[in-house]
Amino acid sequence: MTSSNQIAIPINSIFHPTDLSEASFVAFAHALKIALLAQSELTILHAANSGGDKVSWKDFPGVRQTLERWGELPEGSSARAISKLGMTVEKIAGHGPNPIKTVTSYLQENPAQLVVLSSEGREGLPRFLKPSFAEPVARKTRAMTLFVPSHSSGFVDGDTGRVTLDRILIPFNHKPRVRPAIDFARALVGALDDDGGVFDLLHVGERAKAPAVDIPDEAGWTSEKHYESGDVVDAILRVAEQKGAELIVMTTTGRDGFIDRLRGTMTEQVVRAANCPVLAIPEG
Repeated sequence: MTSSNQIAIPINSIFHPTDLSEASFVAFAHALKIALLAQSELTILHAANSGGDKVSWKDFPGVRQTLERWGELPEGSSARAISKLGMTVEKIAGHGPNPIKTVTSYLQENPAQLVVLSSEGREGLPRFLKPSFAEPVARKTRAMTLFVPSHSSGFVDGDTGRVTLDRILIPFNHKPRVRPAIDFARALVGALDDDGGVFDLLHVGERAKAPAVDIPDEAGWTSEKHYESGDVVDAILRVAEQKGAELIVMTTTGRDGFIDRLRGTMTEQVVRAANCPVLAIPEG
């Protein structure tokens, strides 16, 4: 799939904290691609310990170089060429004794609609994004949070910028409301010039008690409903693997999400074990 660069995704600000590692590049590629599709602001922040790591601008992910490699900009473009794509990019080197405080303080003063983080899946989170980092970051913002496993390429090819989204898994129940997840998933695929795909709607529990949920077929995208029993997290992970989902989109609540408490919640368990990116959307 390739992008059409249409303004279809309702996001105007994206925030991506990085530890400047190779593993973080996977998440960076997703942040940059979504910023390109949404024509939004992209802020890339590295929080270095004061008196510790010294950050050079050349150490940051190369935005222009990546866009040139993707064929979005001609080779040797100037920094001003990025704005012609309808997006803006800001790189920030934060300093302080506590990287967590540096990032959360920035987000408090500069709220973002989407935060894109790198995750290590079953192996835990990388040094810069350990649970002790991710939890306060998520609690301090009402932003959507996209977790991209560093052990996979996700749905954005970092070398070509090509997007591969053929199946998106969306768990649903009466609570939290599934509509925010459906709306964003539809907006995302609406920004792509693709051959269509499948929205896999998953309900874990008694089929007779499942809420009525439908997604209109459009632009080659159809929907399939799946009903499973047993543990919710196991069912989500199992169906994601069986269907080959490239993205899981979940609506979260204050009680079971990234806002009030991350560690031990259902959504956090899915994030840690999933082999594909997981997008958590706070309800409301």
